[in-house]
Amino acid sequence: MNMIVENEVAEVSKVVAKAKAKIGKLVAYKDGVRAHKLKNGGISFQGIVRGADGKKRTKSFATREEAVTWRNAELAKAPEVVVAEQQQAKPGKMTMAELFAFYVAKSAEDGNPLPEGQVMMFNRLSRHPMLAELLVTDMTANQARAYCSSRKNIDKVHPSTVMAEFIRLNVALRRVGEWNEWGKEGAPFNPLNGVMEKLRRDKLVADSTQRDRRPVNDELPRLIAHFTKVEAEEQATLIEGKAMPMADIVAFAALNAFRRDEITRLTWSSLSADGSSIKLARKDSSNSTGRRDCVVPLLPAALEIIKRQPRVDGEDRIFPFVGDTISQRFTDACKKLGIEDLRFHDLRHEAISTLATVLGVAEAMLISGHKTMRSFMRYVNLEIEAARISKKTASITLKLAV
Repeated sequence: MNMIVENEVAEVSKVVAKAKAKIGKLVAYKDGVRAHKLKNGGISFQGIVRGADGKKRTKSFATREEAVTWRNAELAKAPEVVVAEQQQAKPGKMTMAELFAFYVAKSAEDGNPLPEGQVMMFNRLSRHPMLAELLVTDMTANQARAYCSSRKNIDKVHPSTVMAEFIRLNVALRRVGEWNEWGKEGAPFNPLNGVMEKLRRDKLVADSTQRDRRPVNDELPRLIAHFTKVEAEEQATLIEGKAMPMADIVAFAALNAFRRDEITRLTWSSLSADGSSIKLARKDSSNSTGRRDCVVPLLPAALEIIKRQPRVDGEDRIFPFVGDTISQRFTDACKKLGIEDLRFHDLRHEAISTLATVLGVAEAMLISGHKTMRSFMRYVNLEIEAARISKKTASITLKLAV
C-alpha cells in the first residue's frame, strides 16, 4: 500500500471513528424516531423535530412509545413546527438515512416495492456512520469518494459490491429529487453526475467478475437429496405448519431461471388460469419505476413444483420465505456436502444454459427476463450452444448451379 493510500485510509478511519462515537449504531428509522444501539447493548430511541428556522431538536428515551409521544407533543405546540416538518423533503433538511427511508417507503406506496435485497442494502447504508447523519446537500463527489474509499480500504468490501451500493445510492438520490422537484431551472437533481467514472479511474469500484460456475456432475442431485432429508427431519419436529421446501426451491430455480428474490415474490394470484405463465415485476434500471411487468412462461416441471406448495391463509406468495434464509441454507448445505464455490444464483446460470440448448434465444430470453442479447449470452455455455447449432444445421448444403 503506497503512502497516498495509507494517508487516505487513515483520514477516512478518523472520520468513521468520530461518526461512530457521535451517533452510535443506527438500527432503525421510522416516522421521525431513530433507534440507536448503545455500547452497553441497550437501545436508545431519539425523537426528532425541526423548527421553523430549520434547526433540529432531538430528545432520547428508553422506549419508542415515549419518543413518539414527545414528538407528537412538540408538533402540536406550534403550527410553524408542523410546517417545518412538512418541508423536510427539501434536500437541506433531510439526512441520507431519511432519504433512504423515504425512497423505500415511497416506492412501496407507489405499488413498486423494492426487492428485498435492495431494502436490506438501504438499511445497511442508513447505518453507515459516514451516511447516517449526513445531509443530502453534503453528499458531494468528494463525500461519495470518501465513502467508497472507506468501504473498500477499511471495510475490505470488494469494488464490485461498492459499485452496486453507489449505483443504488445514486438512483435513490435522483428519484427522491425527482419526486420532490429538487432540480434547478428544469435541470434534474443529480449531484453525483459523472462521479462513477472518477471512482472507476481510482479503482474504488469495478464491474462484477463474470462467473462460469454452475452445478456439475452429481452436485445438483446431491443437494436436492440433502434438502429432502432435512425437510423430512424438520417436518417431524413441527407441531403445525410445513418445513421450508428447499429441495423444491432449488429445483425450481434450476428449471425456470428465477432469481432468488423473484421466487419469494411469486404469487398465486399472478399465476395464469392454465398454469402456463406467471406475472412478475422484474427489475429494470432504465424504467422510472425501477421495475417492468413481465409474463414469464412456466416449464411444466416448474408448474408441478408450484402445485405441490401448500396454500397459506392470508398469504398470497407461493414461496413465503426470506431470501437471505434461502441463500444461507444453500451455502450451509454446500459446505456440508463439500461443494466448493457454488452459489444459489448459479442455479439461474444452470437453467439459462439448459434453456438455450432447447429453445431459441428469443424464447429463452422470455423466461430469463433479459432485455439484451449481450446480458443473456453471459449465461450461455457457448461450446454447447455451438454444438447444438452445428447439429441443427447439418442438413444445410450449398446449392450450386449446374
